[in-house]
Amino acid sequence: MEKYTEAVIQYKKAIEIDPNFKEAYSNLGFCYCLNKNYTEALIQYKKVLEIDPNHNRGMRVLANIYLISGNFKKGFELYECRMVMKGCNHVISCPLPFWDGVGNNVLIIAEQGLGDIFQFFRFVAPLKKRYPNTNFTFYSKKIKHLFNHIIPFVSTTCVKNYDYKLALMSIPYVLELTSIKPFTEEPYIKVNQEKLSFWKRKLSTNYKIGLCWKGSQKMKSVEKYIPLELFKNIANLDVELISLQKGDGEEELNTITFKNKIKRFEIDTVKSFIDTVAILKNIDLLITVDTSLVHLAGILGVKTYLVLGYLSEWRWGKEGRDTYWYDSVKIFRSNKIGDWSGVLGEIENELKNRNKLQRTK
Repeated sequence: MEKYTEAVIQYKKAIEIDPNFKEAYSNLGFCYCLNKNYTEALIQYKKVLEIDPNHNRGMRVLANIYLISGNFKKGFELYECRMVMKGCNHVISCPLPFWDGVGNNVLIIAEQGLGDIFQFFRFVAPLKKRYPNTNFTFYSKKIKHLFNHIIPFVSTTCVKNYDYKLALMSIPYVLELTSIKPFTEEPYIKVNQEKLSFWKRKLSTNYKIGLCWKGSQKMKSVEKYIPLELFKNIANLDVELISLQKGDGEEELNTITFKNKIKRFEIDTVKSFIDTVAILKNIDLLITVDTSLVHLAGILGVKTYLVLGYLSEWRWGKEGRDTYWYDSVKIFRSNKIGDWSGVLGEIENELKNRNKLQRTK
């Protein structure tokens, strides 16, 4: 019912009845997280782990609290608990021992969503630099063609060729990261030059905005969907909208009241993201919810407005417009669960001010 304040009251009553009810502490802590009371949430999850030191969900959420607060060393250490949780089965099932920093021929296994792969691949280069005598190979089935290969890639694997395995999102833990700075290196995402030229010719010379309004709906505690119709006011500005939505959400292009204001192309039909990357390099701005596109754009240095719901992931921090991941990304945060009107109004005003500046010049 998303009545988190009322839920807090009920969990407190449950704890009064049974002071060792670890699930009540866990759920209470989660409610505090959803209310962005991270100090109180931290207290509750520490209590969970006092009662049950092996409570994986407690460790996972506690990791998120540390990470969102910028304590990366402690956060990534606790984040390793995912290796025994549902969702990392393909890493766990690989019959290789986990690499502990000693030994050669290591298979780095991609995990979780595509956005996580794009985002965390940045740590492969410093890992290779830290361990120059170790042979690293990256295993991913779908997106090999998108990367500049600083290490060998494989899309099928024979484990007898490797001695150890390492999950991609465990690299910050291995590196003992204490801080993250905006990505400024040579992009490791490859741009197909033929596609780049094709889309440069095909797209207009107007101010072009790529738009993505719906991300994965697997995590109910994170808001990643803005109904496309809510972009109507932005569509009516002196801009050209280009849909970069793929799959779930595309159907809304058929029902919105401003169909003639947004362009829709057949993209990525041969290889995933190959057109999307080229389009990103040919537009003036990307407006997107929290999807893989924000990481592609950030790595490529594309100007991006990231629209976050009140409930967002740890990687974007507690507050502020900037992100320590990418200099080209500006964050717009909703201040109420399920309310997008205010944050879209902010973006609309930004774009209006841009138009005023252009006319002044």
